[in-house]
Amino acid sequence: MQAAKRDPVNVYSGERIIDVANLQVDDVDIDEIALALAHLCRYNGHMKSFYSVAEHCIYVSKRVELMALKMGATPEQAQADALAGLMHDAAEAYIGDIVYPLKHSGMFDDYLALEEEIEAVITRAFELSPINAELVKIVDADITNWEKAIFREYTLREAPSSEAVQKAYLRRFHNLTSNRWSKW
Repeated sequence: MQAAKRDPVNVYSGERIIDVANLQVDDVDIDEIALALAHLCRYNGHMKSFYSVAEHCIYVSKRVELMALKMGATPEQAQADALAGLMHDAAEAYIGDIVYPLKHSGMFDDYLALEEEIEAVITRAFELSPINAELVKIVDADITNWEKAIFREYTLREAPSSEAVQKAYLRRFHNLTSNRWSKW
């Protein structure tokens, strides 16, 4: 990907400026990811009520863990897969998202390449090593179909605050990583 002149991004904390087109492992911060994903609405906002990317990731993570266990994974393997499910849209915290039909139309190849690079950095930062990466993709697609059928047509609940979703995302992250590291 050819680098164009760009300005760095000042992350929410205001304490750091990062170059998202050259993201490094040390730039990745779980608190910033949780906050950004809690503020991003799925489907470019075309919903009956606000439904965040963070909520979606929590659902994917929990479903992946259950499915992995049903498929015979050990609890540790299921947690590794669940963590990958939680983090599967984490790149969007740094570069946002583009609606699926446009994203995959061929018009955004540079964006897709950058997204892939950022996903690789996040994978290294959190030592993601899903045992069954394909399961994450399958569950993501399944939950996306469920969301389209339910959340776009009905208002089933009052949307939780972004702060509550951010806390739930971080709680899920810490539950999945408490046996792995102490740095978060």
